Amino acid sequence: MASLARKLSHSFHPDSVTRLTSVPRVEDEITRPDHARAPTAIDLSQLEESGMRPITPRVVGAYRLSSPIGSGGMATVHLGVRDDDATRLYAIKRLHAHMAAEASFVEMLLDEATIGARIRHENVVAVHGATMIDGDVLVVMDYVAGVSLGDLIKEVLPQRIPARFVASIMAGALRGLHAAHEALDDQGCSLDIVHRDVSPQNIHVGIDGLGRVLDFGIAKATYRFQKTGAGELKGKIAYMAPEQLQGKPVDRRTDVRAAAVVLWEALVGAPLFHAEDAGTSVVRVIDNKVQRPSERVTGIPRALAQIVMRALAKRPEDRFATALEMAEALEALFASNPVRPSEIGAWLSAVAAEPLREQWRLRTKLVGPPSEPMTKPLASVRTLPSIAPTSPLVDEDDVVTIRRVSRFRQMVATWVPLAALFVTGATLAAVAGHLLAARLG
Repeated sequence: MASLARKLSHSFHPDSVTRLTSVPRVEDEITRPDHARAPTAIDLSQLEESGMRPITPRVVGAYRLSSPIGSGGMATVHLGVRDDDATRLYAIKRLHAHMAAEASFVEMLLDEATIGARIRHENVVAVHGATMIDGDVLVVMDYVAGVSLGDLIKEVLPQRIPARFVASIMAGALRGLHAAHEALDDQGCSLDIVHRDVSPQNIHVGIDGLGRVLDFGIAKATYRFQKTGAGELKGKIAYMAPEQLQGKPVDRRTDVRAAAVVLWEALVGAPLFHAEDAGTSVVRVIDNKVQRPSERVTGIPRALAQIVMRALAKRPEDRFATALEMAEALEALFASNPVRPSEIGAWLSAVAAEPLREQWRLRTKLVGPPSEPMTKPLASVRTLPSIAPTSPLVDEDDVVTIRRVSRFRQMVATWVPLAALFVTGATLAAVAGHLLAARLG
């Protein structure tokens, strides 16, 4: 753990720790144009104190943390402020205590900070650094009021998110992914980043109306402390591409495919490849038998369904070549009636009122009511250490790491063909039985 502590303090820009103690105030930041700020449908500033439950902030080093605003398998996420700057609000990811003693988990969180920090884009939330304080491992990020796309899909059920809004949110997330794919190191060489874990929980929808991609903890990149071993599979099976499950090389088109699965699910309001067990999910992903979203739900434009199906193609060469190409296709679809971020922000503040109220309560306990509406986004700071952008709300499942080594590949190589043979055999038996019955009859 001592070596990891040294990595935490030296893996970033040499003065990263110093810079974290002097983060610019909100008014010193780059802010978005006024048209990008969404009016809120709920007057959060008028919430009554009487409905609040008692909250005692937790102190970790120089930070005061709220109760968790999100929790997953690896970490919890808290709102936080620094003692020396109580006006600046952060989202702070804190590794679970039992995982903080495991080098591999610490390195995974460290990778999230170092990789995310190389990506500077409005559709990726800024990371300010990672630190270890008295055994607590923290990643400090910008706080952006909003909810995950996964939570939003559940929040609106049995209704669905308007197709125009889904297209706009996903176009933003795809632009963030493209920024990751194009990220360079200090020498100007490609970092070869592939997210590998694009899912509804890793896309954040802010009340500023923007979609942002989150969580680069298991991203493939040339600059990582933790390497993926042979036969090791990382991610969520239902959002993986066939080549990913088959142990073949992955590239940016793997993320395009995952984004297409998320787009399909957001439009339909139901899972695409999920199954009761992992083996069945693997078979479904590799078979890639997909129903057009317009065949499941009325009102989805045919052109939008075509974009989804192209991005879901089984062969990488049949998909969009880049995330940017797919984003531009989505944006062009509604070019005659473009979606304004303020529309999404106003709609979000109405349908996700409860989680936004809870964030407000926690925020108020830490820093008091804001002088400006909660709808004002916290933009990325103008100068950062050698690292910058990633996630506000933690993935509910967080990262699912499936280690199969030789066993997983054996399952794909053996059980998938056997399952196909079983289905074929059952079909032939049924046909033979039908013919025999007809002949006897």
